[in-house]
Amino acid sequence: MSQHVSNDVSTFSISRGNNDLSQSSFQELMQMDKDDPELNDDVVFLGPNEAPVIFELGDEYESFANTFLANKDDLFSSEGLLTSFCKLCEEKYLKACKEEDEELMDHWGLELRTWDLIQRIYLFRSSAQDESISSHMFSSIAVLEEEFYSKHPAAFENHLVFNWLRDSPVQEPDIEIRGNRWFYTRENIKKNTRKHSNFILDKKDESNVSNLDPDADIRDERRLDEKDDNYDRQFIRAAFSLYRAGDFEGLLDLCRKSGNYWRSASLQGAFEYRNSVIDEALHTETLGNKRKELWRRACFALTKNKRTDAYERALYGALCGDLKSVLNVCTSWEDALWAYYNSMNQYNLDVYLSDKIPQPDTHLPPIDSGIGLSPETIFEALDQYPLEEIRNSAAHPLRRLQAYTILNQVDRLFTLAHEQLEAVRAGNTEGILELTSPSSLRIMVHQLLFMQIAGIHVDAYISDSIIQSYIELLASAKKNSLVPLYIPFLSDHVQYEAYARFLSFIEDANSRLEQLKLAKKFQLDIDRAALMSVSLAFDEFARDAEPLLEINLKTLDDPVPLVYTKFISTLEWLIITCQSDDLLVYANYAFRFFLSKGELNSAYLLYTRLPAETLDVLTPGEIPADKSSKVQTAYEFMSYRALCRAFQVHEEWNKLMYEPILNDTSTTKASVAYKEWKKSLTLTSHRCIKLFNELLRANVLHPSTMELNEDEEKELCSKLYRIRNIYIPEIILNLHNVYFHNEDYNGCFTLANEVAGEDLKLYHCLLESGRIEEYAAGLAIVGEYSLSSPEGIFSI
Repeated sequence: MSQHVSNDVSTFSISRGNNDLSQSSFQELMQMDKDDPELNDDVVFLGPNEAPVIFELGDEYESFANTFLANKDDLFSSEGLLTSFCKLCEEKYLKACKEEDEELMDHWGLELRTWDLIQRIYLFRSSAQDESISSHMFSSIAVLEEEFYSKHPAAFENHLVFNWLRDSPVQEPDIEIRGNRWFYTRENIKKNTRKHSNFILDKKDESNVSNLDPDADIRDERRLDEKDDNYDRQFIRAAFSLYRAGDFEGLLDLCRKSGNYWRSASLQGAFEYRNSVIDEALHTETLGNKRKELWRRACFALTKNKRTDAYERALYGALCGDLKSVLNVCTSWEDALWAYYNSMNQYNLDVYLSDKIPQPDTHLPPIDSGIGLSPETIFEALDQYPLEEIRNSAAHPLRRLQAYTILNQVDRLFTLAHEQLEAVRAGNTEGILELTSPSSLRIMVHQLLFMQIAGIHVDAYISDSIIQSYIELLASAKKNSLVPLYIPFLSDHVQYEAYARFLSFIEDANSRLEQLKLAKKFQLDIDRAALMSVSLAFDEFARDAEPLLEINLKTLDDPVPLVYTKFISTLEWLIITCQSDDLLVYANYAFRFFLSKGELNSAYLLYTRLPAETLDVLTPGEIPADKSSKVQTAYEFMSYRALCRAFQVHEEWNKLMYEPILNDTSTTKASVAYKEWKKSLTLTSHRCIKLFNELLRANVLHPSTMELNEDEEKELCSKLYRIRNIYIPEIILNLHNVYFHNEDYNGCFTLANEVAGEDLKLYHCLLESGRIEEYAAGLAIVGEYSLSSPEGIFSI
């Protein structure tokens, strides 16, 4: 069969050297992680490689994975998934408190409240609504309140959020409990009284109050003694904090213990009246305030008195549903949200009650701070709040998650997170990318998993994007044992691609065996993923690869580009998963690609990483008669191995030829070192000659030797011819060189005859490669040496 070379590979030149391949940013980051021994295994790089962001992943990632795995079948019980997440965060919070780490205390406290909110709000949304409470014409307002919340789910959810805000930790100011109220003021009054007697002529101090009734300071517009005034301010601040935290009994107890019995009595006006006989649905004793609306107006009036302390106005404002007076003392996002929800809930209840019970025209001032308030408008107001600290808090990713969870718009947060992740992948770090942090990803992923299990709709594309990013995060942090847990929660069409990409970065043998066990545990088809991983790794460098006109032929010692090393490592997955047929196919793809590009070093690395046992697939009992393609594939694979083995031996011969022993003047031919070197050189020369001759005489990689039909397999035949045109000349010249250095001139001429023979037409490869003149020049030199050699063909 005549040798044919297609036009696109007919002319090229060959040179030697090293040609670096560019790497993607993700590959560079992975390589940075490998190259720097000082980096901790938990260090992760996110963002563009110009400015990598460094994070340390703690053991909470394992803890959340294990907790999810253990509790995913029980979501809402006291020992269920969400409660377990809360307990985990609480443990971390207490540990941070013990270590006095304020940053971690803030984070774990906030995350604890986030999971608590998710638990409360989704439990309510997933439960059947209870409308068992209904009123009758004699029902008290307390029953009407319960009826309002039972019949209006949105109102109940708002009340649920308000209770969650009340249960949030509130910093209570330290205060000394003392029962002698206004002690120093009382002593001053006594002193002034004595001064007014007939025996003392000192001027009376009229700046302080002269009475001890609770309204004296406001009514007389006089002040208390400075010490009492300071104590009162501390007391009222503590009172507000207790009410803010929902501890109404604690507030009343504080009032009683500090001698403020009148305040304790007045605050109890907040209890709505209920009757044990009429209101059977409440199962309660008779108690409460029959004129609560009038009491609320009194509280409202106190909020307008500028002479009272701001916290006292805020306390009474919270009791009556006023907003402005409460916001004046709010310094945190949680406090402000609580104030808004308090005002909104009370106003909505007022509207319902006014419809149920028409109110007489009492000319009471309206408490209408809640007009127009809704969860949506409240969160908008917090985003634009005048106080910068609250605005900044509103932008915190966990508070945004809380807000979107309350608004039942968590999909918007996930969409925003997806957009930020896409920006990071594109190398764009402009703007706020707080949702791409490891902790944010961890929380969002576990909420996504919870929602999937609970049957709550989430956008599959967005969900896949976030979970994939989390998988990449875990993989880059060497937390490989966690990844298979999350793979099944990806959509079917991306699940195995993500799994495949993950497998390609696992190179350690023990880690790979661990992945086999985990795949079985989580019912993952690791065979499918391994094959896809190899396909993706090959496409990464072989896709759209154009034939090179100038071949830069590498030596075996040249460094192999990372992208090729990665593919070869990935290919080993097919050995581990016993997919021998596919292993041979992809090994041949890679050999063709490497060798056609002059990447002999890469082909040799592939040869060393694939054991000879790979060919165990060719056992006769497993090869049906009609499976000739399988034999062709195996034969091609064997040819590449033989080629690499021959060049390996030639490299050994080359190194022996340039051993320092030849330049060492102290070494004689009689020395042991010289004899050992000479022996090694002779053996290597013989092996090299044998292997190169076998390749030439077998017409290695010629389509005819594999019984290929050139009309049907044009592309494959073209690649084989290209490889032959590169390496057959290299083999001929190397073999000629070995003969020449062995002074076997007859061998050189015998080789020339074989090259010029018409049976194999090896000279075609020399012509197509443009190396015929190089070979002819070598023969001319041999001819000259042969003339002077007693064993040359021209000797007489």
